[in-house]
Formats: sequence, C-alpha cells, structure tokens
Amino acid sequence: MRVDGIEQGTYEWHTLRKTHIGASEAGWACGLDFYGKNKIDLYNKKIGLEVETLTEDSIRRMERGTKLEPVVIKLVEQKLGLSIQPGGYFISDDYDFMSASPDGIIESENCLVQIKTHSEFMRGHYAGNNPPTYEYLQCLHEMIVTGYTKNKLCVLFAPDDLMDIAVNLLDSGVDINFIVGAMSGVDLQIYDIDYCDVAAQNLIKQERDFWQCVCDESLPELCMVEPPKTNSYVPCTYDMQKKIIDFALTKKQIAGLQKREKELSNEIKLYIGDHKGIDTEWGKISHSYTAGKVEEKINWEAIAKKLGATDADIDANTEIVVTRKSYKTLSMPKGIDS
Repeated sequence: MRVDGIEQGTYEWHTLRKTHIGASEAGWACGLDFYGKNKIDLYNKKIGLEVETLTEDSIRRMERGTKLEPVVIKLVEQKLGLSIQPGGYFISDDYDFMSASPDGIIESENCLVQIKTHSEFMRGHYAGNNPPTYEYLQCLHEMIVTGYTKNKLCVLFAPDDLMDIAVNLLDSGVDINFIVGAMSGVDLQIYDIDYCDVAAQNLIKQERDFWQCVCDESLPELCMVEPPKTNSYVPCTYDMQKKIIDFALTKKQIAGLQKREKELSNEIKLYIGDHKGIDTEWGKISHSYTAGKVEEKINWEAIAKKLGATDADIDANTEIVVTRKSYKTLSMPKGIDS
C-alpha cells in the first residue's frame, strides 16, 4: 500500500519508520552488523531508546549519499535510457511491521530502483556481480513490501573528494544538470536483483521474530535466526567468500599452533624430567603429575568362549587392565608472554 504525501527525511517519514521495519533496517533486524550498528541498536531505537551509535564519518557519508541521490538518478536515466519516477512510501498489506521507501520506480519496466554512493575502497565488496548481503536484503525487503519482482541496485563509485565537491556545488545552488555532466565519467554499476521466494520467506520470518521482540519489549538474540532447512544453497557473495577463506586459514593456523604447542610442551617436560620444574627469570615453571587410573577391565573368558574355547583352555582369572596414560601439566608464570 502506497502512503501518499510522505517524503523521505520528513518528520512524518521518520515517525512512520519508528512503527515499522524499514528496508535499510532489514539487515540489522536479521542480525547483521554493519556501519557500527546491530540488531540491539535497532531494537533500542524501535522501543524509544534513541541511542546514536553511528560514527560522525558514517553519518557524513549517509547524508552525502542522500544529497547525491537526484544526481545519481539522472545518471542512471542516461545510462538506461529510461525515466525514473519518485519511489514514495509503502506499508506492506500482508506484513504490517514492514515498510519501504524505494529511491525510484521504473514503471515501464515494473522495477524498483535503489541508489547507493560509495567511496572507491568499497568496490571490492561488489566483486563477482554480488552486492553485500545487507544491500541485497534491503532490495528484497522493498520487493516484499511493494509487490514488485525486480529491483535495480545502482551504485556510484567515486573518490571522496569528488563527491564532496558535488555536494558543495548542490548546496551552493549550482544547476544539477551541470553536476550530472561533470560526473558523467564516474563508475556507475547497476545490479539486477530479482525476487526470490525462498529468501523472501526467510527474511519475513526473521523480521517477524524481531518485531515480536519489539512488541514484547524482550531483548532479541544478537545472532541471525537459523534459516529454514531446504535443499537449496544461497549464493556466495564476495564479502562472505573473504570470511570463509579467513575462517579456513584461521582453523589451519589454530591446528598448526596446537601441534606446535604439544611439541614444545613435550620438550619442556622432557627437559624437566624428574625435577620439580625450571627456575626462569619470569618465575618458576612447574608441572603437576597425574598417575594413570584403571579405566576398563576386559573379561577374556567371555570373549574366548564366544570364539569357541573350552573351559580347559581358559584361565578364569585371566583379564587385562587398561589404564589411562600418566601425564604432566605445565604451569607457566604470569608475565612470560608479555
């Protein structure tokens, strides 16, 4: 449902957003952490505890992006050869806790438009034609709310100083078409996001669970809700690929360190031998000794009979005692690793 007369950034817009989960908040509601904020910050905001956790730099970049939206929209229109109409404000007919205010709509294509402006250092987050997860969720959220099945994520990558100059020119009243012409050579990437029902249902569930916490004033779990168990696989974004590689390398490093720890521990224990420990400049390294204990008794008589042995072949008192190995635990002095 479109709500007429609501423009982004106005008092009415902010008031409505307090009573719904907006598209840009979808990632936070799912448990993602970006721009220095997370699900708990969003929860506090929705229950009326206005706690600003964004850094001054993040706020400046967001304000700059909002001011540059009209410029980027004109650049997108030139690149696509299509007209973009204002997006407006929508509240979902099916999920009353969800709202969205897309940056634009291409009516001829039945498609939403989402505008982003990023510094060049963010370019790596979009490698492989996959936008960051939180921006994908924002686009998906908008499609759920509005009923559209296509969304164009239009991202302008430009140096910070160039974008700052453009904003200063806009603030000075310079004609927007002049600024558009001056920025016509910058890198503008357009990512086509199609509606996916499996992902949409998962997002709806997570946002519904979050909103129930808001209604109950019950602090939500910080981690992401477990997704439904399906036979499908989610695509791997560039950002997630980096995390997976980092995870694998970390596990390999941990395994190597654990092996090295055991080797060094054995060498130190061997050096100590029968003594109490080692006297170092940091303090005394000592070890405690734990003797082996009876762990299990094996009844060889029963085993032998199962294998066909007769009583004459069996010594009824025969058994083997299995014990745990004796071990020494090192106690290191404080400050040795500082």
